[in-house]
Amino acid sequence: MSFSIDFSRISLDQYREQLLRRNLIPSRMILKDEADTHFNAFKNSKIETVEELFFRINNKKAKTELLQDKNINDKYLDVLLRELKSVKSKPLKLKEFSWISSSVINKIENTGILNTQIMYEKLGKAKNRAQFLRENDLKEKDIIDLLKLSDLTRIQWVNSTFAHVLFASGFDTVEKVSKATYEDLYRKVMLKNEEIKLYKGKIGLNDMKLCIEAAGFLDIEIEVD
Repeated sequence: MSFSIDFSRISLDQYREQLLRRNLIPSRMILKDEADTHFNAFKNSKIETVEELFFRINNKKAKTELLQDKNINDKYLDVLLRELKSVKSKPLKLKEFSWISSSVINKIENTGILNTQIMYEKLGKAKNRAQFLRENDLKEKDIIDLLKLSDLTRIQWVNSTFAHVLFASGFDTVEKVSKATYEDLYRKVMLKNEEIKLYKGKIGLNDMKLCIEAAGFLDIEIEVD
């Protein structure tokens, strides 16, 4: 199971098309505006996958070699690197889900599962989860809830608090978020947050579009009802 986006499975052409379709924040619009020139130059440099692209722009020596091409500029590479790093899912400590019973969290942590990535990769499959439950004094619901929250935090920009409100609104997996309409997601999340008051910030319709798009880039692998 892959907790984050697998860059090796995305071709350069596929990623270029994704960028052109994405609702990027204003500071990253350069990625669309100069995409044709730069991606043609990347192909001329024999870059075939996003994994290769990430290595070339994240490695000082390889980046310097890329910049020898007059069609590639340093600013574009810096913004592209920030974009690629931002879509990489970052594991959160299980303790960040502060509304989950501390005794449950402690029991799970005592088995060596300390963060969302380990949770997702070790217990995402039903067979592995059944074996884990046979060996540990835990209820399946506690595992499923944490597993779904771990899944949600794989989505770009989704922290533990927003995962909580998504979960409470009925969008409790990456798959459900990816299949939502942004109007429905916005309405239900706003109503739920008014009810349970998890965060004070204002989240707009465009934020929901970005959330759904980001969910769509992730593999759907966990086995839950």
